[in-house]
Amino acid sequence: MINTENVQITKEGRFLFMQIYSAIFPVKETLTQDILIKLVIEWNQGSPHNKITNLDWDGQKRNVKFEQENLSLAIEEIRRYNTIAIRFHQFDENNIIWNTDIVVNFNKHIFSIKLDRETTDKTTGFVPKFKPPILVNMLLNRNYIATDNGIQISDRPISITKNNYKIIEDIICRKIVCSMPVIYVTKSWGMYPFRVQELAYNLRGVAHVFVEDDTEVSKLLKESCNGMNSHHGSIGIYYSGSSAAYKIIIANKYKGREKVLIDRIVNIVSRYVNQQARDRMLTWEGVQNELLKLKYASATEKKAEAESEVSEVYKNFATELKENENTIKEKERTIEDLNNRIVALQVENQGLRAKYERITEVPLLYYGIENELYDGEIRDQVLEVLNSYLGNIKKKTRKEHILQDILEYNEPTGTLSAKREEIKHILKGYTKVDESLKRNLKQFGFVITKDGGHYKLTYKGDPRYMFTMASSGSDSRHGGGNLASQINKNLL
Repeated sequence: MINTENVQITKEGRFLFMQIYSAIFPVKETLTQDILIKLVIEWNQGSPHNKITNLDWDGQKRNVKFEQENLSLAIEEIRRYNTIAIRFHQFDENNIIWNTDIVVNFNKHIFSIKLDRETTDKTTGFVPKFKPPILVNMLLNRNYIATDNGIQISDRPISITKNNYKIIEDIICRKIVCSMPVIYVTKSWGMYPFRVQELAYNLRGVAHVFVEDDTEVSKLLKESCNGMNSHHGSIGIYYSGSSAAYKIIIANKYKGREKVLIDRIVNIVSRYVNQQARDRMLTWEGVQNELLKLKYASATEKKAEAESEVSEVYKNFATELKENENTIKEKERTIEDLNNRIVALQVENQGLRAKYERITEVPLLYYGIENELYDGEIRDQVLEVLNSYLGNIKKKTRKEHILQDILEYNEPTGTLSAKREEIKHILKGYTKVDESLKRNLKQFGFVITKDGGHYKLTYKGDPRYMFTMASSGSDSRHGGGNLASQINKNLL
């Protein structure tokens, strides 16, 4: 099963970044800081291939790093937030870089785990798969994972009968909102369309899997859920957030292709969870940045104490302290810029998932020589044109059926519409080109040059897509909107 979330490619195509697995779930108070570190060490030491042989934790230090050749395990504690962040890094024989990030907030008892993979231009062929790390199994088996708004997190399916059907009813009708997606599998002629146990195991720690045990439940749900429930062998996918609509998959289309159906469900769910934004303090980079800020604050405080207590000493070392202060500030700005870049790339690069999603199939069309100005652009533009053209085709004809099929099985990334809204927001009511507006336009992708009393905005440096922007907006109600409309019409 191919999963290609959060894919990042340099302009030269020298490396490929993939977010393979992502999960956030609540844990019990019995999972302490020391138990977490011991579990991670046990996880590493139990690996037949990635074991760090010199790993000897003294049971006290929580800011420590173990290294061996191409392997490293770094542990960082940030006491102010009662948080521990762990990164396991590997560079394997195929020139693939692996990073497994684990961050636990012990105040809120939230566990975050993320597996990324990065390839270089020397990487040999490989197939990335969505596969929960063994550490998730360990947490489940040792009963450290808490419930999700009262719903048990498990690697096994939960049966729905006439006695407990209110659970799935409340989820479908959003009376109960889980932090994880919910999969509801129904029966057809008394049989499930695939091995439900395999699906639950593949999605452990990522989604809840409910299965219809009594087909009479469908009749009850039809009346109470306004037809939003799956039935007669179909599969319903219900998301935790309001940004994604529920999805019903008709299993009859996959007769004889049970594995394909399971893989598609796993891929849909993994694609959704990989797109969910994380609180910065639930990421390795966010914790590192906060630690640097705290170190800088501590250094500033010590500097102030030194100034008040030993002014003469401070005078002798003022130059050295200033240099250190500038170095820390520069590193802080660099990390902030990198974090902003990471967030921007994570959002923009979701579009690449469709390009690689069918990597094992024969493509319907091949790309020409026109380069994408941002990832997923060509796919979204083509799908939008096809969708628009569909309304002009004669009904019940072969052309209509082909276009409907293509549109049904090729979902747009959403990047195109998101960019249209983003440029509207950036230019809304602007009165002058200040540094904030320039920064937002640059992050959007424009190269900005001054031309007399105007600015030239060139998207990704392509002179075909150049727009003129006045230094000050003469009409704040319409100037920005008109420019945004021009950009959306000619570029997006």
